[in-house]
Amino acid sequence: MIKKLKPRYYRLSFDDSSPDPVICRKFNFERFDHYRLLEGSFIDSWPTGVSFYYSEDGFAEDFLGNSLGLLIVSARIRGFLEPMARSECQFLPVQISNSRTEKTLEGYSILNLLNRVSALDKVNAIYKDDTNNPHRPIILTHLTQYMCAMRT
Repeated sequence: MIKKLKPRYYRLSFDDSSPDPVICRKFNFERFDHYRLLEGSFIDSWPTGVSFYYSEDGFAEDFLGNSLGLLIVSARIRGFLEPMARSECQFLPVQISNSRTEKTLEGYSILNLLNRVSALDKVNAIYKDDTNNPHRPIILTHLTQYMCAMRT
């Protein structure tokens, strides 16, 4: 039996309501294919020099905005999540620097989510898929009705 559920979403994302947030617009992955971060699989060989750069000084949030849409989290968020979700996520250390002043922000990591759950009914939902990039996850901009189901 399939039971329709009301949607419930928990999204970790950059909150741009801060008047002056740090946003990383440039990056260097040291020859690492950053699309692998969208797969939800364990990264066993992470380069030590992965860097993100921002140019405008501002407030460093617990989630840093970036041009790739990755979850770059502070040591505080890591300390909160790591004890609860050890097998479900991986923290990959990155260097965060101001590209003009070389000031660095310490303790940031990319949060690599390992256990992704497909919860979209692709038959009945109306969504847009990026067919040019098979690594990119489906981005929902609007659902006319919820199409999530749970087997009971």
